[in-house]
Amino acid sequence: MKKTISTLFLVIVMVFISHAQKNAKPFVSGGLSGDWKLKPAFSDEFDRGFKSNKWDKDPVDWGGWSWDPNKVKVSGGELKLTMDWDKRGNKRHLDNDGIKDQLYFKSGIIRSRQKLRYGYFEASIKAVGKHPGAAPAFWVYSHKENPINIDGVSVKYNEIDFIELMQRPDSKLADHNVIKQNTGATKKVKLRKTTRLSFFPVTGYHIYGCHWTPNKIDFYIDGKRVKTIKAKSQHFQKVVLSLGPRPPYVNLETGRPEIVNSRPSGFPTNMKVKYVRVWQDSNVSGRLIENTSQEEESTTSKNINVYEESNSNLLNISVENVNGYINASIIDIQGKVIITKSSTKKNFTLDTSSLSKGLYVLQIKNGNEFYNSKLIH
Repeated sequence: MKKTISTLFLVIVMVFISHAQKNAKPFVSGGLSGDWKLKPAFSDEFDRGFKSNKWDKDPVDWGGWSWDPNKVKVSGGELKLTMDWDKRGNKRHLDNDGIKDQLYFKSGIIRSRQKLRYGYFEASIKAVGKHPGAAPAFWVYSHKENPINIDGVSVKYNEIDFIELMQRPDSKLADHNVIKQNTGATKKVKLRKTTRLSFFPVTGYHIYGCHWTPNKIDFYIDGKRVKTIKAKSQHFQKVVLSLGPRPPYVNLETGRPEIVNSRPSGFPTNMKVKYVRVWQDSNVSGRLIENTSQEEESTTSKNINVYEESNSNLLNISVENVNGYINASIIDIQGKVIITKSSTKKNFTLDTSSLSKGLYVLQIKNGNEFYNSKLIH
């Protein structure tokens, strides 16, 4: 047992050192203050093929958007997302209003397996050649999260669109959005800022970034802050890169597809991504403690998330799908179990106040799923 734990600990340390050696800081003109730590579970150089343990490329369709894993490719150090006409039938609209829509396009998307809150998000993107009708996007949204209280209001959904490209008639207009939906509300509330680009996004790669903090969100293009939205987006959210239909092929007011009975010119079309990188500031509450097993092609958890709060000795453990008892343990570098706790709840806490200063391994087992992480106390 001790030998197994020691080997595991060395692997975890090597993974952390590997990531610490590159991409140490966000790309921001003049720098960005903070103790920034790269988050491997949300970062990808797309240099080692598609990482299915890190990304989901086949989420459930919604509205006029139909996601196809075959429209996601990683090769030559790039992620390529494709959109093409492909008439499909008998699809139900996301709002479950009893109307079944005929869909006309398939698109590529990747969505992170894990969730987080706050940080700096950055991607190098080359937009599509087709305009109008196809829009590349880099964003986060809450997925299967319980409602939370924000300033006395129950909010069931949060979304931040770091960048939405080429969805306007003017291809040089780019949108940044902060979206929420209150519990009981039928519509989402959107705060939008628009940037006029100094370039055509199809002609080359540009770096799109966002600094998400508890009280405001700053948006960056090629290292320069271009817009700020003062809003609170406090759900834990998943990171997404996607290519989806826009007018004239979908109605953005209703989310429903327009009728397109034959392939329009310009399809298929592609967006390309050189990298996506996400950092968190260790001085900000709500950080994610990553499952370092996500870096290995082994049996790992895709629905366990662990968060720590600043100035607190509590680890918040969240499990989307509970399989019997969840067993959480903290183990020292000698392989000795220091703290252990079992639970059947989707959300519970682990008190670390009894730990001495040092390095530990956090292990969580949920059925056949395992979560491993280095823990510095």
